[in-house]
Amino acid sequence: MRIPRWPAIIILLACLGGLIWLDQRVADYDHSAIVVEGKPAFPVAAGEGSLGSTWYCTGGTGDTAGIADQVVTIASADLVPAVGSATVFGTQLIEGVGPVFVTPEIRAIEVAPNSVMTFALGEVLNVEYVAALLEFDSASVVVTHTVTGPAGVGASPCASNASSNWYFAGGTTARDALQLLLVFNPFADDAVVDITFATDDGARAPQVFDGVPVPARSLVPIDVTEVVARWPQLSTSVEARTGRVVVDRLVRFDGSEGLAGLSVATGSPEAAEVWVFPVGLAEPGVTQSYSVFNPSFEETAEVDVEVRLDSPETNGAVEPFELSIAPRRRVIVEIGDGAFHPSSANATITGTARVPAGIGHTVTVRTFNQVPIVAEQLTTAVDANSVATEAETTEGPVAASTAPLRGGVTFATGAPVGSTRQLLVVHPGTSTSLTIANPSLSTIARVSVVVVADGAAQALGEFTDIEIGAQRRLVINNLDELVPIGETYFLMVESSAPVIAQGMARPEGPTGMNTFVATPVGGELVVPDFFAQ
Repeated sequence: MRIPRWPAIIILLACLGGLIWLDQRVADYDHSAIVVEGKPAFPVAAGEGSLGSTWYCTGGTGDTAGIADQVVTIASADLVPAVGSATVFGTQLIEGVGPVFVTPEIRAIEVAPNSVMTFALGEVLNVEYVAALLEFDSASVVVTHTVTGPAGVGASPCASNASSNWYFAGGTTARDALQLLLVFNPFADDAVVDITFATDDGARAPQVFDGVPVPARSLVPIDVTEVVARWPQLSTSVEARTGRVVVDRLVRFDGSEGLAGLSVATGSPEAAEVWVFPVGLAEPGVTQSYSVFNPSFEETAEVDVEVRLDSPETNGAVEPFELSIAPRRRVIVEIGDGAFHPSSANATITGTARVPAGIGHTVTVRTFNQVPIVAEQLTTAVDANSVATEAETTEGPVAASTAPLRGGVTFATGAPVGSTRQLLVVHPGTSTSLTIANPSLSTIARVSVVVVADGAAQALGEFTDIEIGAQRRLVINNLDELVPIGETYFLMVESSAPVIAQGMARPEGPTGMNTFVATPVGGELVVPDFFAQ
């Protein structure tokens, strides 16, 4: 398919940190000092020098009556075909018997250069719960998954590595919610995991989740809401005594208490000292909360939650939220009107009075005493208003496009590093926006966005060599209008200095909302100078 030339709508939302941090570090960007070695605490492509790549898609259902029908999307940024396979694992829960593990099935896969392909795991195994191990001969492949059910649509990147530990800073066992953990062991050796929680009343370790067996080459679904007391929000740790696993979390709100939606997310395989969330919304009916969990057994984490407002020369700066988080505890900072948002009164700091209404922002969560933490963003929406905003770019004011806001719920883990090359999958039938944050204190990033579909690549309108100032962000709304090709495609975000890109998609229908950080592909993984101590 030939990619058409689209009208360009640019919105460059200014984002600058508070002046109180300006004296912490003003230095030129230095690759040699801050390039990250190995894989960070979120999904990344295998990278240059790798002979292939492996992805794990864990959280979803495979039968036609499932609550979260799982479809995987494979995006290849390679210049030659990406050849591989998907091994699909299935589990059927039988009352009075428990989980019955179905023999895995293998499907051969070939993805054309600079293209995407999708398929439902239920096409391979039509069973209650399904997971997939995807292996390719290319290091430039990114795999994401979408889940669809009566409650809405959820989407996130799949996991790019297995681990002995998995952490979810967010989650819920509220009365109108279902929370499932799907523990996937695609390996030849058995695993045993312990599952614990951080609630308003402290750490909880239910006996039934002490030493949960996860047999070799199996998927084990666990209904948390059947065991754990009802909490608006809670954090979860899945820690293996033996073996390695991959863990996804499914959350469904059924609408009985006013909130409806479906969310899927992969946990964080390790804690980090910083997490960045570029999508800070300022729309009526939207509430966002940031759950910060300290997985340490011994050390207290001293944490700042920093909100950097757009157009700070006009809107000013927000004083950071200073948190002291005891071992195995979590604290939540909430921004918004709170309508139907699952708020934990005993562990929530309300930031609405401190953060001006109607102003977009970037949120950074970081620790100052080298005790790593895990942070997660929960976004809820309950009405259908649209908001016209105006942004300041380096070239002056630009009117922003608006997108209809529907009800929905989405959990998203932030990014612990920046990257110079990132990939974001975009599906048809969604109103999608892309936000690119430059977290550096001093370095300007020059960014280009490229649309890739059916083997062809073309610049996204005028979004080529766009300058994003230090501590500022670029927001591109209404990608469905800018890229009217009617099929799944991906965006490549390439930059001269490390940035962090986050997408937000609002699928067609009364409920549905997803936020997800873009996946680094081949570029450097860098702790930007803003993070360096």
